Amino acid sequence: MTNSDYAALCKKNAERFLKTAFLLDDEVVFQDKESSEIPQSMDLDVAEDNLPFDANDLPTEPISVGLNGRAMTEAFFRKGIVLSVIKPDRDKPSMDDLEKNIIQAILQVDLPILDWNIWDDDGEWIIKILNRLITEHQYPEGRVALLMIYTEQSLIDVRDKLTNNISDFISESDDSNLLVLGGLRVLIIQRDEIVDEKQLPGFLIEEFSKIHSGILENTVIQAISEIREKRFIYSAVLRRHWMHHFLPIELYYPILWRVADMHLS
Repeated sequence: MTNSDYAALCKKNAERFLKTAFLLDDEVVFQDKESSEIPQSMDLDVAEDNLPFDANDLPTEPISVGLNGRAMTEAFFRKGIVLSVIKPDRDKPSMDDLEKNIIQAILQVDLPILDWNIWDDDGEWIIKILNRLITEHQYPEGRVALLMIYTEQSLIDVRDKLTNNISDFISESDDSNLLVLGGLRVLIIQRDEIVDEKQLPGFLIEEFSKIHSGILENTVIQAISEIREKRFIYSAVLRRHWMHHFLPIELYYPILWRVADMHLS
């Protein structure tokens, strides 16, 4: 098998494995891009003297526009991935409940995507959430996981702040935007790289396949995907042959892996 063939296999396994995603962003918008554009029929050729405001008060810098949640949801859907988009509110529910809900969402999905600068706090809330995930839930706890953080700040500054506040994170190199914690990989990218939301799912699938390109990792990913897709078949087999013994479910895991191995071989 050539390197290109193996890379294609890794990408295929990643596409099969990634089925759920979660986006957290306080500036995400939910609308068609066309609806935010100025109608072409509107006459904007107005003399400056007739404007109802001082033209010098207009911002000189481009206004930052949040990611389009609707466009992203549709783009992920086309890749077979169900995306949940959350725009957090400080007051609804309480902050503690909000953190608990976000942590549970991250624990359940294959691909968490987090905005670094929630409420302009320079990553403080994201660091708190990650710390709680690691200390309270032993995240990633054997998972094969990729968590993406996007930012408008320097990638090196964000990486250094993460490693300074979460000592378990390891940077692969001095100029790397990838942090490692067991089976977890945290990928930091520039917000400007997400030029078109429709391209983000393909980009993340490609990155996931590159990061988890080891032979053992791909075998695990393929086996997990097989069990997910055939779970109803396996469940019926267990009920028919073993479940009447009412043994703890953990005792059946070796059986599931063996059945999956039979399908994979």
